[in-house]
Amino acid sequence: MSITVPAGEWKFAASYSRRTHGYTAELNLDTYSANPALRTYTQNLSTLEERLGFAIPSAARRALDQSPRIPHFGSPRQIIGLHEVPPNPTLRPTRYSLIRTKNQPNSTYSAAIERDHPLYSWQEREVRIDILAARHALPNQGRDSVYYRIWHHDTVVFAGTDVHLPATINPRSLEAVRAVAGGLDGIWGGEHLTDRQHEFLLKYGRHVLDAVTAGTRALSDPHSAPARLDLDQTATVPAEGDADPALGL
Repeated sequence: MSITVPAGEWKFAASYSRRTHGYTAELNLDTYSANPALRTYTQNLSTLEERLGFAIPSAARRALDQSPRIPHFGSPRQIIGLHEVPPNPTLRPTRYSLIRTKNQPNSTYSAAIERDHPLYSWQEREVRIDILAARHALPNQGRDSVYYRIWHHDTVVFAGTDVHLPATINPRSLEAVRAVAGGLDGIWGGEHLTDRQHEFLLKYGRHVLDAVTAGTRALSDPHSAPARLDLDQTATVPAEGDADPALGL
């Protein structure tokens, strides 16, 4: 699967590295064709979105999970750092970027994103929180997983499925957004954060949490019917001879 950008094209593959399943993203520039300008590997697509700063639509996620896994190899020479991608609009998709998948017609990036209508959206100035999907808990668990994205302007800062809701909270509600925003209040932290995420938490974390608590600026249409999205999970590479498990994304 690939997504064009003004400076070239991102190529994505379901892959594995050592003993983990994950995903490889590779940037090929129009002006530099000897090697990929950047190649990176993450264990789930939400983390990849956080690193790249843009959303990977659900149709593209499904295409990746239906493709065979390949080994991930590091690029011998990278001329662009991963931290350079989110602030550079020429390295991120535009509305007119093409998503190319094997045995499927091409789609524009904007059309694919628009089909992924959130369950609920909330915005305060340049920060937006989308609740994209929910996975119902098992009968004895009593908690639902939600798939979310937190945007700053037009870039993804946080994404994941690590927020859980009591079964009594509707994922199509401001309460679900409050649960996601709670991660901005010091819950998310540590060495795994990028500099961009750390700066966002320092500058906007408390303000966003206070604004969500105040309960204003919901953007969603409660009567809309969102497309179904699946959720991320990580998994280890199966032992030799085992079936390759499909990862739900």
